Amino acid sequence: MVLIIESSNTEAIQAISAMAKALNVRVKVEPDESVVSKTEIHRRVKALKPFKGALKQFETGYQPNKYDWYQQ
Repeated sequence: MVLIIESSNTEAIQAISAMAKALNVRVKVEPDESVVSKTEIHRRVKALKPFKGALKQFETGYQPNKYDWYQQ
């Protein structure tokens, strides 16, 4: 799995890197010059579109309150 976070906030990048290091997860920080092209954005959106709302048919309408995790 690849997680892409686009941020120019150096504090956030350092915090994410520290968290990943603690979890033994590889992190690769790419410079700002590597901007994703419009065609690549459209390709990614097109790949994700079939999955949008796929679980909606299984929705029961149940809205747990903040104590439900404890009562179960």
